[in-house]
Amino acid sequence: MSRAARDRSLFATIAVLALTVVLAAAPVANAALCAGVVYLDENANGQRDEGEVGMEGCTVSADCPAAPQPVFAVSGADGGYELQLPDAPAVIFVVNPSETWPTGDWWHYTADGSEGADFGLRADEQRTPFNVVHGTDMHITPATVDRYGLYQKHVAELPIDVSLVIHTGDLVLDTNRSSSEQARALFELYIESTMTGEPLGAPVRNVMGNHEVVGLRLEGVPLDAPEQGKDLYRRMLGPTTYAFVYAGYHIIALDATRIVDRNYKSGLTDASADWAVAYLQRLEEGAHIVLALHEGFWGEGPEQRLLAALADKRLAISIYGHAHARRNYPWGGAPYVIGGAVSYAWLGLVPFPPQPYGYHLMRFGADGLEDRIYLDWAEERSFDIVSPPQPGTYGVYAGGFPGYVSGEIEVQGVISDLDDTVEEITVAVEDVRATASITERTPLKKRFTAPLDLSGLSDGIREIIFTAQHGGEECVEAQPIMVINGTPEAFEATQPATLTFRIVGGPGGGLQVLFNDVSLAEFSPEDMTQRQAELEVPADILKRLNVITFKAMGAADGLAVTQVWMTHEDRRWRDARYSPAVTQILRPVEEDGPAQFVAYIDLQYDGTFSQ
Repeated sequence: MSRAARDRSLFATIAVLALTVVLAAAPVANAALCAGVVYLDENANGQRDEGEVGMEGCTVSADCPAAPQPVFAVSGADGGYELQLPDAPAVIFVVNPSETWPTGDWWHYTADGSEGADFGLRADEQRTPFNVVHGTDMHITPATVDRYGLYQKHVAELPIDVSLVIHTGDLVLDTNRSSSEQARALFELYIESTMTGEPLGAPVRNVMGNHEVVGLRLEGVPLDAPEQGKDLYRRMLGPTTYAFVYAGYHIIALDATRIVDRNYKSGLTDASADWAVAYLQRLEEGAHIVLALHEGFWGEGPEQRLLAALADKRLAISIYGHAHARRNYPWGGAPYVIGGAVSYAWLGLVPFPPQPYGYHLMRFGADGLEDRIYLDWAEERSFDIVSPPQPGTYGVYAGGFPGYVSGEIEVQGVISDLDDTVEEITVAVEDVRATASITERTPLKKRFTAPLDLSGLSDGIREIIFTAQHGGEECVEAQPIMVINGTPEAFEATQPATLTFRIVGGPGGGLQVLFNDVSLAEFSPEDMTQRQAELEVPADILKRLNVITFKAMGAADGLAVTQVWMTHEDRRWRDARYSPAVTQILRPVEEDGPAQFVAYIDLQYDGTFSQ
């Protein structure tokens, strides 16, 4: 098809959607008329040149906090649109039709609702299947922007085409305690590193997070003042609620950061829900939908209105961030997924390979979400272990798993294989080795399983080693695994050790510390006011694998511990399964039993995770 014919076809498709200009149903007080043109930018230079015609049937809307209800317009035969807005700040934006893409700015900030803008679109071949990167919680600063560049490089060099990148909030760290000048510098850093050119190899769309609310924690700074609250984000990064379209999928960015009493509260804002509901009502039955937000749904009124509006649509997935974790729930009949955290490596809660926490890759087909996988930007291939269960970013095991293995086990996992070259996977713990069986192949990954008999190993931390052969090369990943078979290894200490930890949360009825079943100390609620403990551990109770039990005496009241370390022979040791920065809440192991947390410290494990 010639370019002219393709453009005529594009106009015909868009014309089907053409409507007269739609304004807010209720009159807007002190209204300003905001007008502009949507046009076909044939040479894609970002400006309207002579002969470039207007595009009919394109939706234009606004993110305007002062508007009593959502405002929409549809461009007429000449591409012109008009929006009636309050005399107040607003972000005007165009929702590109499928198989088009903006050539320049797709949004425009106006301080008083009266200044419109022209939006250029180009014809864009968009086919299914297509791949989307979901990155979240970048938290970039001048000190971390170089490491952020490693994530960008990883995405840009993926061996598949990536059509879009969606960043679901907490783009910077952090504007809540920043002046507008400091916040502007952080936003400029993000824009320069992310939005200038295409360092990720694909266009990026953003969602606002709680760390983008300027001055939130600064008393005396009104959040509705210029460049405060969410205003500076709108000025520099665009609307907080909007939609765009790719290959027939309507991707809706939502604002899920509520501000209550100068604090943020997770959950969809009323204004964002109102806009999304109104937008969905304009779409045809069965339209494909992707929702992108930062802090997640919390089951309250705005979410319920949104859920009702989705009833006749086809929700493919909802993606969000904020928790710096990987979770997958159902919502609205589709996956509801936290995408990890790009910033895992510079915020202290470092997860352990091969559990990738970097970012989330999705593949969409003609009928919905086809495949997805988590990727670690620090690794060539990402191994993701399903069984034995992993503790996750926050050190909590699911399903009552005790955190260690015994005897015969079955290792189940996933490896990223975007280029379909993985030929063989082996799994080993010391001299116990097995070749894995590949149980599933998808466009993005392979699932595998391997049996291991660990019954001959003594108690302690080992490393489980994964090796993948691909294209004549191999990649290797290792992670600690704790083995307890009831076979302690001979160990004799000549020096005592020092156990340190911090008590957090409510004091409850007090705290008892057991070390290898020996009571090391008891803290009354009054003793816990310091909340920092340092205890000497006699040499004669030390073992290779040491079991430290923090047990609540009476009511727990949210009692927790963190920063659990043991110093022995001038070295610091810790539980190798998760970061010491994780706060561990004391929980009952058995019904009606005492709340407790158990840490395991191996004084001979000298792998990656000792210090």
